[in-house]
Amino acid sequence: MASLTLLQGTVPTEGPLRLDGGTTRPTVELDELLSPHEGKVVQVVAYHFPQGVLDPSRVGAGTCLWPVGKCPFHATTPNTLFSVRAQGTLSRQGDGGWVVGSTPLRLESLRGHHAGLVFFPVPDANADPAAVTPSDMGDLLGHIEGLQGLLSQVRARRNGQG
Repeated sequence: MASLTLLQGTVPTEGPLRLDGGTTRPTVELDELLSPHEGKVVQVVAYHFPQGVLDPSRVGAGTCLWPVGKCPFHATTPNTLFSVRAQGTLSRQGDGGWVVGSTPLRLESLRGHHAGLVFFPVPDANADPAAVTPSDMGDLLGHIEGLQGLLSQVRARRNGQG
């Protein structure tokens, strides 16, 4: 069974839905990541994630890579960040999208953005426990630090300090 998967990078506007980790991480096609787990219980978190500093003067606080006014997600809500969190059985919708439990993941909202994805197959209580590798823990700690930095920036801006 696969262990915790943590991805961050850019999602191109066209082609297969994939997350490009740049020079530090490989490109991952999301259908290839999710397909082996169809019908199984998983946890998924997908989100827009700004590179560097959160910039409220930019569309999507700096997450959006679309030309101004062209982003399907930010067309009506330019100051929001996409996020979805779900746990349940992973399945495909009729249109080829993914659903976890009753929650549509709407992964198309990641296109043309700096984004992140956390994917965890929930171990079957009757199966052998899946081991989380030291590499997984290192990745998790790095992402936690990044998210803590982002949360600090959001709190500072909310309090008028940034």
